[in-house]
Amino acid sequence: MVSRKKLILKSLNRVNDLPTISEVYREVLDAIDADQDIEQIAQLAKRDLALSTKVLRVVNSPVFRTGGREVTDIETGVVRLGILEFKKLVISLSVIETFGNFGHRIDYRTFWKHCLTCASVTVKTFALVSGKNLGRKVAGELYTAALLHDIGIIILDHYFPDYYLKVLEAGDNPASRKLLDRELEILEITHEEVGEIVARRWNLPEYILAAIRYHHSIREYQGRYEPIVRVVKIANEMCLMQGVAGVTPEGVHLVLDEEAQEKLKQKSALYEKLLSSFEEDVEKSEAMLSLV
Repeated sequence: MVSRKKLILKSLNRVNDLPTISEVYREVLDAIDADQDIEQIAQLAKRDLALSTKVLRVVNSPVFRTGGREVTDIETGVVRLGILEFKKLVISLSVIETFGNFGHRIDYRTFWKHCLTCASVTVKTFALVSGKNLGRKVAGELYTAALLHDIGIIILDHYFPDYYLKVLEAGDNPASRKLLDRELEILEITHEEVGEIVARRWNLPEYILAAIRYHHSIREYQGRYEPIVRVVKIANEMCLMQGVAGVTPEGVHLVLDEEAQEKLKQKSALYEKLLSSFEEDVEKSEAMLSLV
């Protein structure tokens, strides 16, 4: 009898419909990283009418709007948001829209709310831990790594929905174990492993692969990107502690890792600083999700 792990791996190798990110989004992000001026970046964004419309909706939304007149052009919108916030917005939209048709059993909006919030908290965590002002490139890398950290979940839910529902339903029990333990018991493979496999097929950078593969299993990682993995792990735990979990269908409750909760609480100064702006991070995530 073929194990479920072998079946999943074999099926993933045959998958030929993995989504790809829009070329316009890639060009906009490349232009930002190349420090092109706002006019050039805005011209690229204008090539995608849907992107332009969404940028203006975000910049004029209550959570992002900082006063002043309504913004009606992309150049002003980018200036109003700030280049880093604009970059995070483009990254978010590109990833979420890429997976727009993915997911069967999990709540799509809940999943991305968790990932978006985790991404924002990750950037703040790294800045606090390192004591540095992050440049747009580093901040964008951190944001992307965290945004994609749970991508294995949505891949499993999309291609193996019946199997993954069993994993989720097993969590609707006060005595249930951690998500990874349930995945190993039922699927014989974790969302970390599946996420890394898919990310390698996309040729994503090693720091993203590390965050995807080890955000629950950091003790197993000894590579150069340990600081990135660690802040993604902290941000993920912060979200779970505040009830912003991403893998629960209606009626199924995620059981928090109590050990992780205690460790984060021990870092009380960091926890308090992150908590002070957490609600704002959640509101921004919800504002972005309203666009898709």
